[in-house]
Amino acid sequence: MPKNTSLLLIAPVAISVAAIAVFQAKAEPIEIEWITIDEPGNEADYRYEGRGVGAVDYTYRIMKYEVTAGQYTAFLNAVAATDPWNLYNYDMEDPEDEYGCGIVRSGDPGNYTYTVVPGREKVPVNFVSMRDAMRFANWMHNGQPNAPVGPGVTEDGAYDLTPNPVGSPSREPGALFHLPSENEWYKAAYYEPGTGNGYWDYPTSNFNPPISEAPPGGPNSANYARPVTDLTDVGAYLEAKSPWGTFDQGGNVWELSDTKDLWSVPPDPDDPLVRGGGWWGTSSIDLSAATWIDWEDSDQEFDLGFRLAAAPQAPCPLDLDGNGSIGPGDVGVIKNSFGCDLNEPACAALDLDENGAVGPGDVGVVKNGFGPCP
Repeated sequence: MPKNTSLLLIAPVAISVAAIAVFQAKAEPIEIEWITIDEPGNEADYRYEGRGVGAVDYTYRIMKYEVTAGQYTAFLNAVAATDPWNLYNYDMEDPEDEYGCGIVRSGDPGNYTYTVVPGREKVPVNFVSMRDAMRFANWMHNGQPNAPVGPGVTEDGAYDLTPNPVGSPSREPGALFHLPSENEWYKAAYYEPGTGNGYWDYPTSNFNPPISEAPPGGPNSANYARPVTDLTDVGAYLEAKSPWGTFDQGGNVWELSDTKDLWSVPPDPDDPLVRGGGWWGTSSIDLSAATWIDWEDSDQEFDLGFRLAAAPQAPCPLDLDGNGSIGPGDVGVIKNSFGCDLNEPACAALDLDENGAVGPGDVGVVKNGFGPCP
């Protein structure tokens, strides 16, 4: 079964002349690499949970890596010049004493800017709450706008936060980007494609506990039990990946899901379930398929982060180089095919202006479509 990946580059959306003047210079688009998880209808894993975990009856995507400090900094620069919802936590700033991811805030309210300590750009963001992650997902759903927090930016889209309800709002129908459900997360971490019901115990495609060691490690290694007493760059364990090709679903940081805790005694439906274990924990069982924990929805901790899931990528005919966006690379594909033989199907597909030849007119069609794929 192929482990499909795709790249998504979403350009900032202009909200107004005023918004451009205030925000555009600060925010940069972020690039995310995705893994497509298919085989809809796989059976659940009942080995450790009588309720069954991991069955998903649709195709979806999940981030190959955890959301990084660099990506979260771009989000803050786009929406948090004022930061009324405390999307930034000052503990993020200090990698030494607080084990922060290294995001630094400067300026005064209304003019905050954010940077990353050099060398920390690719560690996972930490000290984020459930709602911080949901606002990041809403921002992605809404096209990464450069505008203050509010409706159409951070408060709706994948999750409706407009009334600011207590607890964890449910995912909205049609969400384009969102936290993974527990089942989505579990399938990406442990399910072996092509088996129908085969699950590993650990998200390194293994039944044996990973080795706690510094990266790059081997094919069954992870950042837990403090091998470096810190976060590590996402994907630093180069050979240790899930059956689908995701990295760090075991160790580094615990990861949020948008599944509510209905199984504790008593249940706590305001709180999300988290999985995967973190770098601080000393037991490999934290990384295993057997372990989930209830996490207070407002907690921001040094060993908690997240990754997003997403709807399947829509067809994108102008994405000729397959990188998830329409840009200069696609122009290059056209130019390299100038004068090709239209009797060849691959050439005929590049005659975008349908004038009987692949040439400058087709370059114009591509340039007019510059931007993200749907």
